[in-house]
Amino acid sequence: MSAPAAAWLLPGLLAAAAYAASPAAAPPASAPAADAAQVAALRQEVSRLQAELDAQRASVASAPPVMDAGGAQPAPQHPAGWTRLLGATLIALVAGFALGWRMLDRRIRRRYGGLRIY
Repeated sequence: MSAPAAAWLLPGLLAAAAYAASPAAAPPASAPAADAAQVAALRQEVSRLQAELDAQRASVASAPPVMDAGGAQPAPQHPAGWTRLLGATLIALVAGFALGWRMLDRRIRRRYGGLRIY
């Protein structure tokens, strides 16, 4: 390394070494104990919230189905929307292909005097 390169690099290295040696850079001695206490408190809160969630799921699972005003149960929801969408898409593709074929056939017959040239 040349002398000019070392001249601009040296102050940065000295500053980094001074920061690493400073007491502010080192964690306090009580940090592991505080971390362990915080982890224990968080685990306890997670277990409490998990118990609440399990209780809510159990109450929803055991709840009777909702009745409408006439007393009849609502019809089950089926993914009929997707099947209708796929059916409509398939019909549109077939119809578009057929109409395109007919239009191309018509243009070719008009251009070549009634002959079909494919």
